[in-house]
Amino acid sequence: MAGRTTRGSTWLAGRRGVVLAAVLAAVVLLERTYAQDPNWQQLYPYIRDAATYSPPPTTTPPTSPPSAPPPTYDFIVVGGGAVGCPLAATLSKGFSVLLLERGGVPYDQPSVYRREAFPYVLSTRASVPFRSEDGVWNRRGIVLGGGSSVNAGFYSRASADFVQAAGWDPARVNASFEWVESRIAFVPQQQPGGWQEAFRDAMLEAGLGPWRGQTPEHLIGTKLANSIFDNNGTRRTAADLLKAGDASRLTVLMFATVQRILLDTTGATPRAAGVVFTDSTNRRHVARLNPGGEVLLAAGALGSPQLLLLSGLGPREKLEPLGIPLVREVPGVGVNITDVPINGINVLSPRPVEESSLQFVAVTPEGNIIEGASGSNHTLSWAGAGELNTLPPINRTGQTEAMIDAMLPYIPGFIQDSLNQAGFILHKVYLPASRGSLSLASLNASDNPIVRYNYFSAPLDVATCVRGAQLLTKIVASNALAPFRYDTPPVPLFLLDPSAAYVTPGNYRGASPPLPDVSNFTAAAQWCRDTVTVIWHFHGGCHRGVCVDSSYRVNGVQSLRVVDGSTFLTSPGTNPMATCLMLGRFIGINLLEERGFNISAA
Repeated sequence: MAGRTTRGSTWLAGRRGVVLAAVLAAVVLLERTYAQDPNWQQLYPYIRDAATYSPPPTTTPPTSPPSAPPPTYDFIVVGGGAVGCPLAATLSKGFSVLLLERGGVPYDQPSVYRREAFPYVLSTRASVPFRSEDGVWNRRGIVLGGGSSVNAGFYSRASADFVQAAGWDPARVNASFEWVESRIAFVPQQQPGGWQEAFRDAMLEAGLGPWRGQTPEHLIGTKLANSIFDNNGTRRTAADLLKAGDASRLTVLMFATVQRILLDTTGATPRAAGVVFTDSTNRRHVARLNPGGEVLLAAGALGSPQLLLLSGLGPREKLEPLGIPLVREVPGVGVNITDVPINGINVLSPRPVEESSLQFVAVTPEGNIIEGASGSNHTLSWAGAGELNTLPPINRTGQTEAMIDAMLPYIPGFIQDSLNQAGFILHKVYLPASRGSLSLASLNASDNPIVRYNYFSAPLDVATCVRGAQLLTKIVASNALAPFRYDTPPVPLFLLDPSAAYVTPGNYRGASPPLPDVSNFTAAAQWCRDTVTVIWHFHGGCHRGVCVDSSYRVNGVQSLRVVDGSTFLTSPGTNPMATCLMLGRFIGINLLEERGFNISAA
């Protein structure tokens, strides 16, 4: 292990240095090339800074009449992400809505809304890293649009099995998907004869058929999915869906970090009455509901369980360590959280490759998903932006990061070009059986909670990953990918992964980190554990049927619902973003109908 760590540290020093220099240069160039969208403030007149919500306290005698108290709302939506934005927009068609987002807007951040900026966005204020107790680095979107503002843009619907298990009305689900897709989903363009087409053919050659064509549906086989990047390279996020709302009934506050839910405990059953939030200056504000109003948590699979616990709602044993008074014992909060493990490989190419995001995907009945991207935006930079997947998780420490960040690279340009000229192929266990837990790190909602996902603790997940390694081996060795694969280890590969020095031409498998001997189950299983990383598909922590009921009401609490990925029992098919976007619209329509609103007008 020590030898491996030394080689890994050498690799990281070189590679991470290249990445950091590239990230800084790219972000500066983007900021100069793309000024902020000059029209966003006209398009979204209801968006403002949270510091303006209520007047600051004063110690001097007032010289003017006191300001009017802040307004009250029919709905307070916590979290302006993939669920929160379409949910708020839909509800505003009939009711007053306050949407609270802890980050800023995406429209003044070119690193968010330009395709060529991904994954440089991961090094900006739009996302925040966190490291699970497993040692694996992860990300949270801290920006209006949430994960849709910082991810790879891949758009694919939930599986039919997921919809059926959720008990959702299929017709309304389809209508909600179509509502989203008509606004922010597009069909990616391919470069004829490029890496993506070769990757598609390689997956089919490896037996990952049938070919399904272009479709947003989750289907077994290989398909071309949709993307939230349009064909001009502009990202369309959940924030764009706010335009579908009623501006006269919608208020969106930025840099508003909700600290707890305001609970009225005077009755027999606690009732949500509003929320307490802080602005960017750490000044506290209180937003209150109208009679009959509701607080809707859409803060994500980390944020919503965290807020429930901070508000005294959850298992007693999770509250006592921080001295939080128990308001109501709510089972399932912070329990059975899940993340989808991936194992990615870089395949250096002897010929140029196009810059492409995730487009084609293969799905197997056994729970394997394989996707790929190409070019510097998704190979060198992505794998170096915090995941450090050539080191086992135990070695991915903050000290290692600090050591790497302090080193300055002196790497010739031709080697950098060679490293950028590559494809990135990932395998994902999309229905993991491994479960973890979430607990509070502090009383401040701005602090990431403590999470452990227990990757590959379930034998089924290990077997699925080993099968995935076998599929990756077939894809890399395919005739279709041969023009984009070296047959012997190229010199730049030694920089990408020093262990390549121990790979002879006879057993070179064309990837970094090197693929395992897939005929040896034990070795392949260890490879899965050692190279595990993630692409931010964590879910659970407030399951439907345990923490919330079938209508997403928190059990034992009035006027409070959780509507986001924390309620998912399993991953909704290929990628969760599309399902979260749909869910915001779907639940919004359900709530309008529940209150007697004519939903045809929404």
